[in-house]
Amino acid sequence: MSLSKRAVFVVVGLLFLSACGAYDKTGGDHEIGPSSPPPDWFVDQRVLPADLEDVLVADLGGQLGDESDVVASGSSLVTWIRSGLGCPLETEQSTPDSVDGYLVYFNSGGDWYRAHVAANGRYRFCDAPDSVDDVLIPVLER
Repeated sequence: MSLSKRAVFVVVGLLFLSACGAYDKTGGDHEIGPSSPPPDWFVDQRVLPADLEDVLVADLGGQLGDESDVVASGSSLVTWIRSGLGCPLETEQSTPDSVDGYLVYFNSGGDWYRAHVAANGRYRFCDAPDSVDDVLIPVLER
């Protein structure tokens, strides 16, 4: 993707985010690396709101340099067992408050990426090598 196309995607994405104001990326713009693939228990429930999926794809694509290669591979309802959404920042005080939300997987160029999302729209991409099994409770139905 050319630099001018990428700039257009970034500007459009920022305008979209400022217009809706509903989604809040936490953790800043750190370099994101691939995560592990979805665990065996993961069931793609396709529950993530489409507009939030678009925001996540645009954000991840912007970080990776090519939004067209990012494919949303599934989302599942979960309850994060701490306020840090299972991927707390080193500077963050995570509390034991449970947070309803989503676990979302993406694929790009053969690599897996995951987003940890709160139901209120707060999200972060997490590439921590730890298994997600210790930080959430899968919710099969709500």
